Amino acid sequence: MEIRSITPCKSGPDIQHVIAQLDNEIDIAKACESLKTEDGKSIKFLRCSEELGAIRFTSGAMMVLVYKSGKITIRHAASEEVAKGLLDRIAELVE
Repeated sequence: MEIRSITPCKSGPDIQHVIAQLDNEIDIAKACESLKTEDGKSIKFLRCSEELGAIRFTSGAMMVLVYKSGKITIRHAASEEVAKGLLDRIAELVE
């Protein structure tokens, strides 16, 4: 996984917006099933669309989008370390 950018969110300078790219494309249906095991624990409001090729959910205050292409965006991360930890967990679940 490659982290492509880390920038401050428009909502505040202490909040991060992170864009990462996984090495492979993602099977949305399979990834959604894997993420459902976390639903209600660290992941809430899980929404999956094979038609759009995207998965959306929240984790705490962070809003996460996972795309079929392997791109992952995290908005409202409290820190770079928090975002990286979540990215690692997502990569484990969707690859």
